[in-house]
This record gives sequence, structure tokens and C-alpha cells, in this order.
Amino acid sequence: MYKLLIIDDEPIIRQGLRSIIDWERYDIRLCGEADNGIDGLRLCGELAPDLVIIDVKMPGLDGLEVIEEARAMGLVCDFIVLSGYSEFSYAQKATEFGVRSYLLKPVEQEDLVKRVGMLRKEWEMRKKERERQDESIRLLMERKLHSLFRMGSEHEMSEEEYGLLAAGLKLPWSSYQLLLIDDERRELEMSEREWILSRLLGSCSPDDRAAVFSYQRVVGILAEALDGESLWNPCFLDGDDQLGLELVYAIGPRVFNLEQISQSFHKAYDEIGRKFFCARSGRLIVPRDDAPCLDVDPASFRIEICADETAKAIASGDTEAISVRLKEAESVMLKGEWNEKRVKASFAALYNELVKNLKGVDEGIQSVCPLLHEVIEGIENQPTLAAVREYMEEQLLPLVDRWSKERKPANFMNILHYIAQHYSSDLKLETLAELFHYNRSYLGKLFKSQTGDPFNTYLHRVRIEKAKQKLAAGAKVYETADAVGYASVDYFHIKFKEYTGETPSAYADKWRYKAD
Repeated sequence: MYKLLIIDDEPIIRQGLRSIIDWERYDIRLCGEADNGIDGLRLCGELAPDLVIIDVKMPGLDGLEVIEEARAMGLVCDFIVLSGYSEFSYAQKATEFGVRSYLLKPVEQEDLVKRVGMLRKEWEMRKKERERQDESIRLLMERKLHSLFRMGSEHEMSEEEYGLLAAGLKLPWSSYQLLLIDDERRELEMSEREWILSRLLGSCSPDDRAAVFSYQRVVGILAEALDGESLWNPCFLDGDDQLGLELVYAIGPRVFNLEQISQSFHKAYDEIGRKFFCARSGRLIVPRDDAPCLDVDPASFRIEICADETAKAIASGDTEAISVRLKEAESVMLKGEWNEKRVKASFAALYNELVKNLKGVDEGIQSVCPLLHEVIEGIENQPTLAAVREYMEEQLLPLVDRWSKERKPANFMNILHYIAQHYSSDLKLETLAELFHYNRSYLGKLFKSQTGDPFNTYLHRVRIEKAKQKLAAGAKVYETADAVGYASVDYFHIKFKEYTGETPSAYADKWRYKAD
């Protein structure tokens, strides 16, 4: 609201002016009163009113002297001068000090309303003009700041640009520090960036050595020092409440000359860009000091293998191995600089694959596993890579107890069914023993008694039977070897002839002749 100060030595006049019109209708509130010119001038300086209604004749200083002193002090408030009839020509001298409104006593409501209405319109016009000028200056400063951020690459700031920036920001400062703001989970929309910009501008006072700007996806503050959160924290809280935002920020290192501002800016901007891989201190984005650094080769990492090993850890009750497998995945993603979308899709795929592996052993496990769409939604809601990995642990560790409590005791047919489904994998007797909770030695004897063959012989028979089907269907020998679990084609030749009496090529030719 606009502020009104009344200066008149007659109490009845002051009382009448308070109530003669509805000041709130004109967005005006009474901020103070004085009964003499000396106190009135002091209040003009202290309260910075927009409108002063002042009598010409008063003790101490008369009205014109107050106006003259106020103008000398640089005050820009508007004055309505009150005068008796005999003093009217005297009051006209007030025009020398830019006063355009004076009224005769007693004040008529209609006259005052007219004068106040005219002033109100002028204030609105001035306000809009100031806003246009301020916005033009801000945009100019913003463009110069952008040039400053690009210094040291393809751009150098000219003396003219520096002069404009120095004048607008009252440079130089003793130091410079940058703060950049973004949303936790998504890119800010233009309207949201404008809202944040407006709120920050409202928090900055003319005395603050700070500039607010927008740059690409972020909103930022360049300040002499960022020692507290009072400048931006109210904006963050209102952003949460009013727009549903989750604002976070990064701070660049403090530097001490303009040439280094670009370095500070890019340090903060890089942290904003990598916020998914960073940690948080409240809302502040900070580098991680707990990132796993396991000896895993990103080139050889496969989600399917990680899922298979994690499923085995669940089945064997090895909670530590579950955590290690997930940290290995996290380490690979960090080293490989995977983007957020790929990370989240890969963890979802890992979960889907390991549940399939567990179902291959016991279909009943499906009933105690969280649904895939729920897990995907949970993954998508995590703001950082560390949070995704922790969320996955929260989903998988309880499966250890559920697996042992809910599934029926595995019988030998479950094992044969598992081999039939996973014959192309690197199956070993100890792996099956661990997965189905058998003693390795006992399981070896069980294979011999139940199938008539040792485990390795049984596995070869299954693989060769599958190979015969593929060759008969027209598959090439090297493709068949790989598809049924033999890494070496030569070894596949040896085993195929051992179990069938002929080479894979001869067997394939025989079926090709039959087809012809």
C-alpha cells in the first residue's frame, strides 16, 4: 500500500483528514502524523511516505520550508499543501518545489478525492515505468552476466560491457559467489523460473550486493558473499507450498576477481547437471563422499548377470552379497557416467530379471515379490543414484526371509526344471546346491541316483538334445554351440560326436537332405 503522512498543527484538521475519505479504497494507509514542521520533516525522512498533506503555516518550520528541506534531502514524495484564503498566493510558491496540488481550508471532500485520485493514477504510471526500467536494466545486466559466465572459452568481455556491468552492480566487490537453483526431479518450466526470479528479486534490497538472473534451465544469484539462507530460503518454502516444487541448489566456490566468476559458475552448473549422482546437505547439492569404488569392469558388466547373481544371493540368504551386487551396479553406473534415465531403466530391468530367475526355481515366489510396476514407480521417485540403490535394497532384502518362509521345500524336479530353462547358462553343481539349499556332495549323489548320470553328463545330454533340435531347424553350427552353452565350437564338436556318434555338420546335413 502507499503511505500517507499528515502534518498540521490543528488537531481537528488532522482528525478530519484521517476520516474525510476512505483511504484504503485508494490503497493508501496512514503511516504517521506531526503537529509541527520540525517533527514533520523528520518523519518524512524516517517513514518515506508517498503522500504528505501539509499545512503552510506551522510552528518550527512552515510548510514550504519543510518541502524545500525534503527536496534537498532527495525525498520524492508528493505534497498536497493546505492553505487559508489569505495565504493562497503564498502557497503557490510551492510550485517551485514541484508541488502541483494545494487546497483551501476548510478542505472539501470532493476536491481532496479528485486530487488523491489523480495522484493515485500518477503513482501507478510511475510504478509501471519504474518496473519497465528496472526490468530493462535487469535484462541488460543478465546479458552481461551471461557474457561473464562464458569468459575464458570463446568469449571475452569488452571494456564497454564491463563498464555497464560495473555501473549496474556497483563493482568491484571484495569477492564473488554464485548460487544456482533447479528442481530436484525435473527441469523447471519457464513460468516457474520466472516465478522464482520474481521472488528472489523481491527478497533483494538495494543495499544487497547481489544480482538475480536466469540462465538456460536454472535461476541464479551472484553475490558478494552467500553467508546465510535468508535471501533464498523463503522462496524455496513458498515454491514447495504454492507450486509443488522441490527446489535444490548448488554453490560455486568464492572467487576474488571477475575473471574467475566463469570458473565458479561452471562448477555450480556442473553440479546441477550431475545432481542425480551427487549427495544432499539439506537442499544443497554436494559431491558424494560415500560413492562405491568397487573393482568392476564397466565393459564386462551385464544387468542379466548381476540379476542372476543377486537372485542366487536371495535364495541362499546372503544379504551381504545382495548389497555388494547392487553397489557393483552403482559403481559401474558412476564410472560409466550413465544418465539418470538409463540408470533407472537398468535397475528396473535388474529387478524384473531376478524375479524371473527366482520364479524359475519356485513359481510361488511371485506372490511375495513387490509388483514390477510398483517397483518402477518407486525407482522413478528417487532423486539420486544412491537413493535408487538404497530403495532396491529395501525391496530385495526382505525377500530373503520371504523366500525361506513362503516357498515350498525344493524337490529334485524343481532342479531338473531349472536346468531345462537355464541349460545355456554357466551351470555348476555348486551353484545349484546353493540355489536349492542342498549340500553339494549330496546333490551330486542325488543326480546319479535319480537320472543315472553324474551332473555334468546329465547337463551335456540336455545341451546336446537342444543342439540337435536347433541343427535340425537349420541353425548354423557355431550359432548352435553358443546357444546351448558351449563357448568353444571345437569343444562342442567333441561333445556332440561323443553323445551322438556324428559331427554337428554331418547331423545338420542329414536333416537338410531330408528337408530337400
